[in-house]
Amino acid sequence: MKNKNTGMIWVLCFLFLVAAIALFLFGPPKKNKETLSFAENTATTKQATTPKETPAPKKDKKDHTTENAVYVSGAVKHPGLYRYYGNKRVDDAITAVGGFCKNASTESINLAQFLQDGEQIVVLTKKQAKKQKSPKEDPAMVNDSKNRQDSQGASKVNINTASVEELMQLPGIGEAKAKMILDYRTQNGAFQKVEDIMKISGIKEGVYNKIKENITV
Repeated sequence: MKNKNTGMIWVLCFLFLVAAIALFLFGPPKKNKETLSFAENTATTKQATTPKETPAPKKDKKDHTTENAVYVSGAVKHPGLYRYYGNKRVDDAITAVGGFCKNASTESINLAQFLQDGEQIVVLTKKQAKKQKSPKEDPAMVNDSKNRQDSQGASKVNINTASVEELMQLPGIGEAKAKMILDYRTQNGAFQKVEDIMKISGIKEGVYNKIKENITV
């Protein structure tokens, strides 16, 4: 009887040991996996729901930090200082001072050009712009040109600088026609080419053919 009880105890101990080993081997790993899976899912959900931070756009330092100024003068309604921020064009400065005057040469200024801090914008009148396009002849340049031409051929008469007496030395040119040449120069400016002398009344192709080898401009 005693041996039988002892055998039962050993059997129970063996079963308990097997159960403990099974619980140790198979129970905790399953729980750890579930815990790890839950943690991973939580981290993934948090990452998906958390919006990414968008970096703030860089501000252009020229837009709102530095004050610039240009001086607008000439044919505008209210000449003066124009203050601005950022990138502005000449058109903005002209508008700020009231716009062009009636006699302003709007074609002589580039309205699309960007302003530069500290510069002066001068709007020309139509008369001033015309003078710049066709400046008067410099007497020194005329004399220098005449001297060069004289050195090249002493026999040729410069119809832009010759006097009445010098013009009368040409064949077919009398005092009346010589004075008409001077009057033409006074009213219309210098001859651009020798053929222009035929614009003088009484000097046509026949007379021109006689003098063309003896004249220059």
